[in-house]
Amino acid sequence: MSDPDVVSAFEQAKTLYASWKGLNNKKRSPQEENEYQFVTDELYSTLTSISNDLEDLQETVDVARDAPADYGLSAAQIGERHNFIAGKRKTIEDMRHFLAQPDAKTSQPAKAPFAG
Repeated sequence: MSDPDVVSAFEQAKTLYASWKGLNNKKRSPQEENEYQFVTDELYSTLTSISNDLEDLQETVDVARDAPADYGLSAAQIGERHNFIAGKRKTIEDMRHFLAQPDAKTSQPAKAPFAG
């Protein structure tokens, strides 16, 4: 089970990441440098927003985990929600790690975030 708002935000992040990656891997004109900075800032902002949404979802899952039947959920559904949150958090962590690398302009991660 996934949250539609988080899924939508991840789609936006994928688009921003593709733009960032394209700009990141080349020598940029002054206009492209401005675009690169804008895309970078938007990507960080989007990742922060997703992180906040995931924190809220985690709190909800934690409440439901204590009494899943009260919320019409099975243990398996709670597990699916937990796995969704954990997977998205890992992707955000990987993305932030890659964006923060001093040599990000010339290197690629071993496993690019959002790949696959």
